[in-house]
Amino acid sequence: MNVEISSLIKWVSDCEYILIYKKIIGDEAKDMINKEIVVKILKTNSKSYFFKSECFGIELEGEMIKIE
Repeated sequence: MNVEISSLIKWVSDCEYILIYKKIIGDEAKDMINKEIVVKILKTNSKSYFFKSECFGIELEGEMIKIE
């Protein structure tokens, strides 16, 4: 399935940002448009960062990996 997501990032500090979905094409999650997800960066290295996020009272932890 092809999904295209456009979002806005508002930086709160060097390690925290708010992700706001502005446009979603090809997915059923259109109710996420204009919703805010608070993301806190917990740890970084040269190829990734570990984060904790919260949206709708649900907290998730994960890793974002740089693709070259």
